[in-house]
This record gives sequence, structure tokens and C-alpha cells, in this order.
Amino acid sequence: VRGAQAACAAAGARLWVNDYGRIAVSEGAYGVHLGQEDLAALTDSEAGMEELRALSDAGVRLGVSTHTFAELAAALAVGPSYVALGPVFATTSKRVVAAAAGPAAAGP
Repeated sequence: VRGAQAACAAAGARLWVNDYGRIAVSEGAYGVHLGQEDLAALTDSEAGMEELRALSDAGVRLGVSTHTFAELAAALAVGPSYVALGPVFATTSKRVVAAAAGPAAAGP
């Protein structure tokens, strides 16, 4: 992450770290992206909520994956900088619980 952050800084790009908030803070990353399992693990304990507050206090942005309206509500409750909604298209690269919604689901 340290090398990626240095390369991004040199190029004027912003680094988002997947899943590892503490590393994002320690390496000066722009943001951290959390999936639903990671978000649930943090919001289910006081220590996890403290970690979310530490991200905010350090100025690290938060992005969260969502697949349903319930997950969207859970994500919005922690004040993310962005929300990723999906899957739009099917994938074979990982196991996905929700069915692909297709591009029409994104709206007009």
C-alpha cells in the first residue's frame, strides 16, 4: 500500500484501499472501500465503530458496496463518501449473492 500511495500521489491520483481501514489511515490513503461483511463486522461492535470514527477523524473517505435497499440503508447510516450498487452485470470472478440487475436498474 505504501508504494501504491506514493505512485498515486506522484500521479495526482487518489488511492482507495479495499477492506483495510487501519492501513489506509497509516499510509495516508484517500479512502477505504468496505463490502457488506466488513461493514457489518465494524458496526456490530463498539471497537468497530471506533475504527469507523478513526477513519473519519483521519480524513479517510469511506465507500461501501450495496446490493439491496436494506444494505443501502445500512451503508447510508455510517455516512459514506460513495455507495457502490451492484451487481449490474454477472461475474465469474467471485461468488455474488445478488443476481445481476442489468443496466436498466441504474435508472433513466
